[in-house]
Parts: sequence; structure tokens; C-alpha cells
Amino acid sequence: MAESKEQYMTSDAEKHTDASHDLRGDIALGVFEEIREGALGSVDDSKLLWKVDMRLMPLLCITYMLQSIDKTTLGYAAVFDLREDTQLHGTQYSWLGSLFYLGYLFWEYPTSLLLQRLPVAKFMSGTVIVWGIVLMCHAAAHDFGGLAAARTFLGMLEASINPGTMLIFSMWYKRSEQPLRMGIWIGSAGIGYVLAGIASFGIGHIGGALSSWKYMFLIWGAVTASWGVVIYLVLPDNPVKAGFLSENERRGVIHRIRENETGVENKHFKKTQFIEALTDLKTWLLFIFAVASNAPNGGLTTFQGLIIKGMGFSTLRTTLIQMPSGGVQMKITTNAFLLIGYCLGNFIGPFFFLAEQAPQYELGVGMMFFCIGVQVLSIVGLWVLLWMRNKSRASANVSEQDVIEGYENGFRDLTDKENVHFKYVY
Repeated sequence: MAESKEQYMTSDAEKHTDASHDLRGDIALGVFEEIREGALGSVDDSKLLWKVDMRLMPLLCITYMLQSIDKTTLGYAAVFDLREDTQLHGTQYSWLGSLFYLGYLFWEYPTSLLLQRLPVAKFMSGTVIVWGIVLMCHAAAHDFGGLAAARTFLGMLEASINPGTMLIFSMWYKRSEQPLRMGIWIGSAGIGYVLAGIASFGIGHIGGALSSWKYMFLIWGAVTASWGVVIYLVLPDNPVKAGFLSENERRGVIHRIRENETGVENKHFKKTQFIEALTDLKTWLLFIFAVASNAPNGGLTTFQGLIIKGMGFSTLRTTLIQMPSGGVQMKITTNAFLLIGYCLGNFIGPFFFLAEQAPQYELGVGMMFFCIGVQVLSIVGLWVLLWMRNKSRASANVSEQDVIEGYENGFRDLTDKENVHFKYVY
């Protein structure tokens, strides 16, 4: 019985693959067609959602927590005399803060394309393992050149996590369910900052042969690489191939997300969708918001520890005070532009914190207030744009067939502009 069920699932997967190649549609289009023909059995929606949450959310949140810790380890290391030990001078420390995002920016679009072509979870797990190794390599650096190379490669490797997570959310959850889970995911970075502060305080007490900042890179790098192996073993690539769900539960996930009208996964590059994303005002408003919101972040991430230490606090107290600071193709392209803005903002941020203005950094503080104003304007503009688009598509006579057609268009890989039944959630 188990063997025949496995054979049935195998033939199912082959049929779905053939359908996606023939129609250049979504990987789940075949499942959606089967559901329309009555192939979906009884599924408890709330239990299914809970089961998906319990598998995905801990994995994604811990990964993001480690990403936040790893990229900010430089700030903690600086408090433990990294600058003095590696003979950094002038703007070299600022460059180390920015080079991470230069690597991130350089590799962002290629990694987005790779996420479209390769299994998402497997690609993410591979990058997590390698970035953990690169983080450990920071401890071997003796000068600016070594640290600069390590920071650049670290940024390149961490570039897969944000777009990969966005894709996973869109594969598994309704659009109405995504904001809460995305908020929890983003909030996990704050937990990471708290843990990093506590761990740094403890690491600072290690009386070994190496400097404390080297132990930081070695310990967190080892933890991250080990976590990458966990992701490889337990994070599914998409609902169609999820081993922790039964066959009927996999159909249930596809049935749940049909109302998103965005599909699950498509491996084909479509030039028209790429151009549509580039010419969409929504993309550029998100880009401006990303730059404005991350320029302050880039400066604070790099200089926060030095600012606190400059106020007269001891090295170990500084690490504790830092803790509370944490507080498909078109999707691929839009996510890439959003993250390019994220990188650009974080890249330029550290250069507003001039060494001669320490520890007040008047220019850096002024930049942060200016960026807050830009954020407000861009997000209001985005809200107006989406409201106008929804209003232009509103109809008093929406038939059941129109709703079904909208669901199917999502699995046929139509964009939000091409799918006339698509409604924005904001």
C-alpha cells in the first residue's frame, strides 16, 4: 500500500513537471487542476496552517537571527580592539561596514536568479554553511585587506536569505497571513541582537591565547555552519515536495494559497515580466523606501558600539548596552530591487559618521532624520498607488467564474498587471 502510494506520488510529480514545462506555468498548476476536478480530500485548515508554521517559522526565524548576529559581529569585535589589532586607520573601518553590502549588492540579482532556477531550501542551506565558514575566516585576518575580503564574501553569501525567505512565504501562506509572519521573522533579528550582546559579554571573559574578537568570529561561524546543515535536512523546497506533509495536505496548501494569484514556483526566466517590474512605479517606491530606511541602519550597525564606548562605558558594559537596539519572476525582480535598495542604504550609511565628529556624529544623526522623512513620503506614495489600482479594477458584478479564473491565472504565472482579477493587500 505504501509502495503504491509512493508510485502514485512519483507519477504525480512527473505530471506536474511536464505541465510546468509545456505551459511554462507554475510547478503547482497540475495540483490546482486536480483540485478543481475534486481530488482534494478533507483537510482541517487550522491544523494544516499550524503544522506549516511549526516547520517553517522556527527555521526561518533562527536563520534570520543568525544572519543579523553574523553581519553585526564586526561592531562587537571593534569594541574588543579589532581596529587596534589589525592597524585600521582613517575610513578603513567605515569601508569594512560598507563592503559587506557591496558584496551583497553585487551578488543580489544573480542570487535571485539562482533562487528561481535551483531548489530554494537547498540553495539557502548551502550558502548558510559557506557563510559560516567565511565568518570563521575573519579570525585569521591580520590587516584591512584580509578583513575587507572576508566582509565582501560574507555579504555575497548572505544575499540569498532575504529573497529566499520572501519566496518561501509566498509559496506557503495566503497574502493576508504573510504580514504577521513576516513581522515575527523580522522581529527575530531583535532577539539575535540581545543574544549577541549576552554572548559577547561571555566571550569577553575568555582568557585564551586569542583576542576576544577572534573568538567571536570562530564561535558564531561554527554555530552558523552547523545550522546550515539543519536547514538542508528539514526545510522543504516547496509545498509540492514537502515530505513532512501527507499527499492530501500538500494539495491543501496549494488550495489555500490559490487566492494569492501569484503561484508557487516557476523556473523560467521571462523577459516581459522583468521589464514590467523595472517600469512599475511600485518597484521604485519600494526601492526609495529601502534606501532611506537602511542608510541609518548601516551607520548604527557599524558604529553603535564605538558610540557607546566613546561615552565612557567599559568594553564589557558596552556589549550589554548594545542589546536592546534590535527592536515569480516579477516577484524575483521586485525583491531584488528592494534588496538592492537595502544594500545601497547600508553601504552609504557608515560614511555619514565622520571620525572627527566622534562620539556625537552630528552629520550621521542629521542623515537619519532626513531619511525618516523620505520613508514617510515613499510609503504614502505606495499606498496611494495600490489604492488607485484596486479602485480601477473594482467591479460590482464579480462572478464565481471570475474568481476561479483569477486563481488559475496566478498558477499560470501571470503578473499582477496581467491578471485583471488581482487585488493588492496593503
